[in-house]
Amino acid sequence: MLQTESAERSSALVSKQIENIAVNSRSYLDLVKLVPGVVSTINLQTAGMGGLGNISANGTRVNSNQLMINGISNTDTGSNGSQNVTFSLDSVDEFKILTGVYQAEYGRAMGAQISVQTKSGTSAFHGSGYWFHRNEGMNANNWKNNRDGLPRNLFRFNDVGGTIGGPVIIPKLLKSREKLFFFWSEEFQRQLQPQSAR
Repeated sequence: MLQTESAERSSALVSKQIENIAVNSRSYLDLVKLVPGVVSTINLQTAGMGGLGNISANGTRVNSNQLMINGISNTDTGSNGSQNVTFSLDSVDEFKILTGVYQAEYGRAMGAQISVQTKSGTSAFHGSGYWFHRNEGMNANNWKNNRDGLPRNLFRFNDVGGTIGGPVIIPKLLKSREKLFFFWSEEFQRQLQPQSAR
């Protein structure tokens, strides 16, 4: 669609699109790889606090990015490129990244401006549950292990979680389903990824 309101270069993904994209690490920062002009050098096999300091938009420095959650900065400026908090991919409602020619509301950094909006409750109850599992039995062996006759390195990743959202109903005080909502998301990760022999 032709954008006539501003000169910004941006891409956005909404909740339905995010649900249909396979993300290896279950980290929303891996979605930057879908945007033209953005290079991400991090290998996000498992989610974590890192990743922001490995993104370059249109040639800018990798430590010049800004990450916002619901309009509040989530960039740990003391570490040059990690996040203060993370949350599950299932709680992301919109993921937007601006790669150039920003409006005045975006400041502080000259690199990618990443804006994440989280889901909120609605007048009806909705929820989800998931369990993502990976095991070394599904991985190929690396060339060094093949050469030395060693088995595959252990790699076990379990990501269990769920979401629920809906109206807040307090008998005798708040009966309307259209005034107050809640959304809860929780995720647990268990990883077994020891280093290979050196």
